[in-house]
Formats: sequence, structure tokens, C-alpha cells
Amino acid sequence: MRYKLVKAEDGIVWVSIQPLMADIEENLDKIKQIPTIQLNDEDNRGLNLKIIGLESIYQFLGALLTEQQLVELKEQHDAQIDRPTTH
Repeated sequence: MRYKLVKAEDGIVWVSIQPLMADIEENLDKIKQIPTIQLNDEDNRGLNLKIIGLESIYQFLGALLTEQQLVELKEQHDAQIDRPTTH
């Protein structure tokens, strides 16, 4: 487990996203290596649902990172525009 959980004074739990994504990706790779030919239909469906669920979580976390990157880029852009030019 690479990710960190931190509980703030207000009770909110914060998680480190990039390490969590790395753990999810590693677990997805392991799950996808399970030989499904040995599974019955119900177990195979369950495995597929786990894969879909983990992939969805991974994509959602990636979207959160992208949102943060866009906010940072906008702040940098705004700071450059607000900076007085010298001649």
C-alpha cells in the first residue's frame, strides 16, 4: 500500500491520489492475470465487475488529477497576465 490516508481535525479523511492510482493499477494487472477459464459464469461475471469497478475508480481519480492540473495552469496563466510588463 503506497497511498496515505490522513484524518484532519474536522474529521475529513484525505488520501494521496497518485500512489492510490499506482496501487489500483497494480491490482488491476494482477486481477487481469487470473485465468478465467477455470471460473464458472457467476465468478467470471464477478471478476469482470471488479475489473470494471477498479477501472472506473482509476479513471475518476485521473479526472480529479486533471482538474487540479487545469486549476494550476489557470493560476499560472492568470499570474502571467496580472504581472506588470516593463519596458
